[in-house]
Amino acid sequence: MRKNIGSVRFFTLILSAAFVFSMSSWTAFAYSTPFAPAKPASPGEVNKAAEVKYALREGGTFIYQNNPEQIFSYNIGKALSISDDLTGDVFFSSENRNLTGERVLFGLQLRNDSGEGIKVTVKNIGWQSGIDWFGQKEWTDFFQVAYELEPESGSYAFSQVFQPVKFTEETYEIPDGEYFYVAGGSSEDAYENINVGGTANVYVENGKLINSAVFFHIDGPEKGVSAAYVCYRSGLTPVTSGVQQGYIVEKNGEAFGRQYLGSAPYLCAEASIAWNIDDGFQSGKNLPVRYDVTYYMNTPAAGTYGEYTDVRTRTVSADVWRTHLNPQSDNTFVGTDMMPFFCVTDTGEPVVIDTKHNDGTGKPANIGNWMVVYEEALTVRNSGTKIRKCTLSMSNKGVNATNIKDSNGGLIRAVYHHNRSEVFSFYVLPGETRTILLEYVLLANSYGNQEHRIRVDDMTDAEKASILGEFPEDINGDGKVNAVDYMLEKRYVLRTASVPEKTRFRMDLNGDGKINLHDYTLLKRKVLSL
Repeated sequence: MRKNIGSVRFFTLILSAAFVFSMSSWTAFAYSTPFAPAKPASPGEVNKAAEVKYALREGGTFIYQNNPEQIFSYNIGKALSISDDLTGDVFFSSENRNLTGERVLFGLQLRNDSGEGIKVTVKNIGWQSGIDWFGQKEWTDFFQVAYELEPESGSYAFSQVFQPVKFTEETYEIPDGEYFYVAGGSSEDAYENINVGGTANVYVENGKLINSAVFFHIDGPEKGVSAAYVCYRSGLTPVTSGVQQGYIVEKNGEAFGRQYLGSAPYLCAEASIAWNIDDGFQSGKNLPVRYDVTYYMNTPAAGTYGEYTDVRTRTVSADVWRTHLNPQSDNTFVGTDMMPFFCVTDTGEPVVIDTKHNDGTGKPANIGNWMVVYEEALTVRNSGTKIRKCTLSMSNKGVNATNIKDSNGGLIRAVYHHNRSEVFSFYVLPGETRTILLEYVLLANSYGNQEHRIRVDDMTDAEKASILGEFPEDINGDGKVNAVDYMLEKRYVLRTASVPEKTRFRMDLNGDGKINLHDYTLLKRKVLSL
């Protein structure tokens, strides 16, 4: 009988805890990303440098549009770029300014000339008009998360926190010979007047900007489906030409050769980096890294669009690592993270804008991986006997939309990170192997030059007291051990919620450096016995 009464009491507490949980600061899986996280690497030798090597994720297509960055009257009625023979996953991003003297529409027009019907599933979308260069609303909507703003940082200060416009993925069936706009455009001329996410019929006023990001999946044949990024006046005068404007170096006295466009047979950049430290690793020092950089000498000899031949390699051993810049500009940058962009010139000549060729100005390409998604798994193994605090810093000359996740994929923090250093601190228990998943985008009109570092510190007594709390089982730190704590532990173990960083350590009830079913069972028994 006592057992039944206890069970009733326990589940009554669970129901009452639901309201408390909804008011807590714990984070549910509120954001949405189509990109799978990078797989964690295994830690190596104790206190040795971690190998840093980025890769470009295969299995899809990335389309980038930023040339010409400024749109003039002669661009109206044009397909600024066309990507042919698309299938599977496609990620598109763009940033342009309207200087045509009138309001215009921009759209990513998906054309089906494959000879059979196709299915297109739009998964994530962000489309903003007239706000700023960076696309802060664009990425808020794309990832379905309200980004925290850091303190003001010069010209990159944002004055507003946007709430995401809710979007649920939707599948469209498009017959042969038809088209629609997967983002933007106009519903008037689209097949069955499709308007994806309410982004159609959104005009860009003269002098204003358009920022966009959309991820979609095409089920169909390998040939015959194309995406055209178009600029036009209205649905009464749509762009249907199969001729693209292409990469412009200079026109009417305006230089565009240092911006770029094109498609790449990849979806994102990724890296898995792992360290192993013990008590001998000095507090206050950065974790060491090592990476090889490939670059080339005598680049002027390659000429316009020319491919380099005189390859060089150097090994960088340091306590920081650098990304988002062509190593031809600075050979301390990793380089393996840089996207290649295949496109055509304004005369239809196929060219590639990447780290191995000169661009249309005869110089190394000014590629900074703007609007490329990065997926990183950062792992620290603590082989010592004391808790270590690890602080991730990312210095840049622009703005990142940064999503920090736990190893289960739960969002811990979403922040627009400016050119400041510290982004996030996490703690690693003795015997624990801890992985933090990082997803970020360097926003449009920023600069390259991302410098990453992770500092390791010993913990102060005050920090230990704050983390461990008065009772080990008091998960939410309210001075009580009850059904609320049980529910929070359960949700974390079942991977349906993430938790504040300091709270994590109250969840490892058996002290084995892991938070799993064993800890959940111990807390359940504790609560049932109350």
